Amino acid sequence: MVDGLERELGERAQVIRLNVTSPLGRQAGARYQARFVPTFVVTDGRGNVVLNRGGRPSKQELLDAVLAAAAP
Repeated sequence: MVDGLERELGERAQVIRLNVTSPLGRQAGARYQARFVPTFVVTDGRGNVVLNRGGRPSKQELLDAVLAAAAP
């Protein structure tokens, strides 16, 4: 799902995958209060969280959040 979303969004958004067992992944998990694997976090250009969803959201839910975050 993430690969398809990444292809669909192209240059409009950056997709970052983190391993929760890595130091950076643990740091990001703590910052965004990730309690489940997977956790999807969408931020706007200022770093404000638009979506923080543990589990597996629908592709449409993720797409809507990313497009809302990218809106001026």
